[in-house]
This record gives sequence, C-alpha cells and structure tokens, in this order.
Amino acid sequence: MALNSEFKEILEKEIAGVSQSKLTYAAKELSQRYRSPDRDASNAFMTTEAHHLAYLAVRLPGTYAAIKRVLHEVNNRMAQASIKSVLDVGAGPGTASWVAAGCFSKLQKVTLLEQDAGWFTIGKRMMRAASTKVLQTAEWHQRGQLKASEFPKHDLVIMSYVVGEIPLDLLPALISEGWAATGQIMVVIEPGTPHGFERIRQIRQQLIDSGAQIIAPCPHAGKCPMEKNDWCHFAERLERSVFHMAIKDVCLSYEDEKYSYIAVAKTPVVLPESRILRHPQKHKGHIGFTLCAQNGLEQKIISKKLGDLYKQSRKLEWGDVFPPETIEEDFDESC
Repeated sequence: MALNSEFKEILEKEIAGVSQSKLTYAAKELSQRYRSPDRDASNAFMTTEAHHLAYLAVRLPGTYAAIKRVLHEVNNRMAQASIKSVLDVGAGPGTASWVAAGCFSKLQKVTLLEQDAGWFTIGKRMMRAASTKVLQTAEWHQRGQLKASEFPKHDLVIMSYVVGEIPLDLLPALISEGWAATGQIMVVIEPGTPHGFERIRQIRQQLIDSGAQIIAPCPHAGKCPMEKNDWCHFAERLERSVFHMAIKDVCLSYEDEKYSYIAVAKTPVVLPESRILRHPQKHKGHIGFTLCAQNGLEQKIISKKLGDLYKQSRKLEWGDVFPPETIEEDFDESC
C-alpha cells in the first residue's frame, strides 16, 4: 500500500528544507521515548518541530496504511452506509481524516480535535493545500480528548493511535463520549502490541455493553477468545520511499505496520463466519488457517481436493474473512 499521491506530495513539501541528519536524530529520539517504560500519558515526548516532522516522515505512512485497511473493512461490511461527517478525535496531523476523505464519496464535513499545538498548526496547513473542499474547509479545534464538553455528533467517529495516550482509568469516559457522539460508526485503532490489544479488548467489551454492533474484525459479539500471552492484531505492508529508508537507516523497501482495532455500528451488521488471525500456511496441496470463528479460535485445513474453495483460499491473507466473500457491487474500491 502507498500513500495517496496528493497527500504524499503535500507531506514531502512539509518536511522539505529540513536536513536528513536532523530528521534522523529526531526520529531516533521519538523511537526511544515511545519505547520508554516510564513514558507518560501525554504528548510531552514530542517537544520540537523536528519531532513532528520526523513523525510525518517515518510514522505517518504506517498509520495511514492501517487506517485505510480498517476503513476498507468497514466499507466492505457496511457498503450501504452513507457517511457524510467524520469526527477525528486526537487527530494528530489529520491522517485518519485524509483517509476518510478518500473512502467516503459523500463526505461533506470533517471535524478534528487535537490538543498539540504543533499538530494543530501543521495539520491545518496541510489540509488547506488539499484539492478537495471537504479537507480545505475542515474544522480544527485545539482541545484535549478529555475536556469536559461533549463531542459534536458525526456519522463516523474515529480514534486512531490515541487511546494508548489516555490514562487507563479515564479511558471508559472517553469511549462513552465517543459512542454518544457516533451517528452510525465508531472506529478505534491502536498499535498491534499486547498493550494496544488489551486497550482494544477493553474498549470492545465496553462498546458491546453499551449496545454497539460489531462490524470488524470480530465475527461475533461474544467474549474475546484470545488466550493469555496472545493478542489479536493484523499487519499492513506499505512501501517505503528512499527518503523514508534513509531516515530509518534501513535497506528494506517496505515495512509491515501491525495494528489492533475495533469497529462498531449503531445498527446490526451481517458478520462473516470467521476471520484469519495469522499468515495462512500455504503448502503443496493444502492451506492451513488460524481463525477467529463464531465459536472461538479454530484451525482449518483446506485441501486441494475442495476445488474452487481451495483456489479462492489461496488468494486469502492475514486479516481477510473466511470463507472468501464476493464484494458488493457498490463497494468503494478507492478505500
């Protein structure tokens, strides 16, 4: 997966003029702070303009890829939904809003909430350079996610890579506020780590208890079957630019962004039989799948003797639903 061409061009202009060595140093500082065991629940670790620009160069492409895949899954299961407004909570540079603008053709309004002054300035500037009116006229509000006032109601509420920054005891209130503001769909995305998944698992149960209907990735609304020391996550492969590779000091032309997520709706959704939780084990004559099914975790072997199902199954990847489905005719392939 690659960035939208216009978004990529605007992104590159934003970081132009800053030396590669300065961005490389800032990127290493950010990486160390993100991984620090005493990291606090604030954005204090991103303290300079170089930190913000390094994030744009090395982290934004991965978050973009994960968000796009998640909204692809939402679009797939709810092709009939008419998303006209998006609330981007803890928006950062506005990555989720850029993705949503490409996924929902009827989108008319985008509202972004971000407390970090650097992101507020950079994100607004980047959106003003967009060619689409809905991004040019996006409403930015500089406020924290935990501010007392209610979120404004929108068709889609998205919290991407933000709930991990919220103190655990304050998380239920944030999710309740987000759900109250949701007109149709709510999406929460976190890094695909044990910590990120545990946040998602807690949010999933809270939303189900509040009457939310599962969209993805789960094929059921029962108790999460993931066992101790395991976690539900997925991976999206994205292309690295030469500049990206240089700043990260790596040789591979791609990277895999691992993420966990939950997407829910106000109305019931037809769920698949199961979803693939690991890379399929493709062997000569058969394929092995690890699945989250409606009755829990299961292993399934699809033999070549099964003909068409085997041929279709060979095309499936980690994160896809099983058995393979036919995409609805009005599905938006741009997402």
